[in-house]
Amino acid sequence: MSRRIVGTVVPLIKIMLIVWLLLLAVLYTIDRLLDVLPKGLFGQILGYSIALTLLSFWLATWYKLTKIYFWENIKKYYKK
Repeated sequence: MSRRIVGTVVPLIKIMLIVWLLLLAVLYTIDRLLDVLPKGLFGQILGYSIALTLLSFWLATWYKLTKIYFWENIKKYYKK
């Protein structure tokens, strides 16, 4: 049974790493674009708003992938 769980966890980790790399690429691009944003408090608030929005999208995606893929497989394997 533990091999099945490991077989379920490994693809989930791969998905997590891919999503993290995409998030980092987007944040790097936005960081490069922050030179265009206004300086000062308004620019800082705008930059943090963009970063927090992206982080919330990442967390929502991660939650859905975990719920769909991981927990369904764990429930299926433990029912046997």
